[in-house]
Amino acid sequence: MKPIFYVPLPLWYPKFFLCFVVLLLHTSSLIGQEDDYKQVILDRLDSLLVEIESIEGASASYDSIRILINELRNQDFREISESTIDFIRNEIPDYRFLGGLRANADYEISKYRYQKPGGYHGYIEEVQKKRERIDGTIRQIVTNDYLHYDYHETSDKLLKYIHLYHDNDVFLFSNINKDRDYTGGFRLEFATDRLKIKLFKFGKRDHNYLHYQSFLIGGEGYTPYIRFTEDELLSRNVLYEIDPTTNFFTQRSLDSIQNYLNRNQQLADRPFASFQYIGRGKYKLHHNGNYRRWGFLKIGKVGGPVGENIQAIIHNDLTTGSQRVLNWSNQIANGGRFAVNLEWKSEFSLLSENSYIVNFKKNPEAKKYRILKHVNVYVPVEFALGTVHTHAGGGIGISNKSFLNTNGTNDVKFVNYRGLHTIRRIWLNTYVNVEYNYRHVIHNSMLEGMGIINPFEDDPLDDEAVTVYKLREEDINRNLHSLSWQIGIRVKRMTIFYKQVRLFNKEFSVEGAKPVYEEFQTEKWYGYGRLGASFIM
Repeated sequence: MKPIFYVPLPLWYPKFFLCFVVLLLHTSSLIGQEDDYKQVILDRLDSLLVEIESIEGASASYDSIRILINELRNQDFREISESTIDFIRNEIPDYRFLGGLRANADYEISKYRYQKPGGYHGYIEEVQKKRERIDGTIRQIVTNDYLHYDYHETSDKLLKYIHLYHDNDVFLFSNINKDRDYTGGFRLEFATDRLKIKLFKFGKRDHNYLHYQSFLIGGEGYTPYIRFTEDELLSRNVLYEIDPTTNFFTQRSLDSIQNYLNRNQQLADRPFASFQYIGRGKYKLHHNGNYRRWGFLKIGKVGGPVGENIQAIIHNDLTTGSQRVLNWSNQIANGGRFAVNLEWKSEFSLLSENSYIVNFKKNPEAKKYRILKHVNVYVPVEFALGTVHTHAGGGIGISNKSFLNTNGTNDVKFVNYRGLHTIRRIWLNTYVNVEYNYRHVIHNSMLEGMGIINPFEDDPLDDEAVTVYKLREEDINRNLHSLSWQIGIRVKRMTIFYKQVRLFNKEFSVEGAKPVYEEFQTEKWYGYGRLGASFIM
């Protein structure tokens, strides 16, 4: 019996190792190797085949490998045969080896393109044709095996999917939040292969990853306690006076109400804040499904009108019983200041069919110890740096899908086998996860004012947007704990999803301050819900 935790040698993966050696045989032609080296490789393949046949459980499929080796003996070393490509496609659906071969082809093209001797022109054309065949094979493999991820050099799709969502505390379907703290946000994202900006390159290791990129537009809004009633105002000596021509407060009454809100909000509550942005996202997945990551570069404005406008639209048209939100003019950097933020998140698979610790796919004996078949455990790690949020954190998550069966926004690979029971088919097209996260806050501009590590000082001699009210550094809770869960369902070419996030402790606590009225006291915890959809192109 094989142990649960073990690291297999290459010999235990004869198909992958043989494929690598076979492709090395062909690649050697591109770097100037000839018959002597070819014979050495073929001899090594023969001896390796003898070793493989001695392994218990070796399948009859190795006969096809033996036939392939015999065919290679009679081939021109500068030809990539159809049999080799078919072997890779059918036996080893792994683009890494093709990616390495393509890189060697690119190297040869760049090496000889500008050399004068005429003999190389025909050779370059042959290599280019081989590269095109490789590209086509890569695209076929990754389309079958991955959702939207593709090889960086061969992907060329203008629009892969459109992803959009709206966050709102009302989506908690409870009366906990009352339109305060993170009250709402939105994002519209377009996934594409046409934004291939590579700031860093890691050599051959980059061939182990599949990619896609995105362009996004979004906004976030944060508010203190904003509600009031006629009874509250009248009982607290606040002027309540309606103008019959406008059916709204008179200017005197409006000034009185705003002063009332300001006095209480600025005792122990958070400031108004907003961030609107455009950005670029990049999603990466390791070919074996053990690791994925994504990052966003957001550029925009803190203190612009988007937060106020979106909240006004929601209150006017969606929740018609809500009142107008006052005092947005007191938000962080009102009028707008340039902001840029870099966000990065990685997830490491711990327990799944393709994982670092227990690999059930390649160790059948370990399946006996698996409690649930569709449980995939992973560890998320996140980091953000910029003039909006600077923080670091991590956690642990559980999902019914592995990284290979979803994309960066957790859309699911569509399963539509007619022979499956309806409930079974729905389950295979459903994504469910629960995730705990810890976050250490270094700086939060939505609470402390504009800054990266520390708040910037306002310059009275400049025309920059200043902040009327913000919290002190000592008021910020630097250690936050949250729990989220999400469910998404794929229906043909669309995924719809719902997510709920709850923070277990306050983002801030003003020491020694207490609001005059109880309703202005911040909640012990809060959260928000997210509704969204992805449209697959």
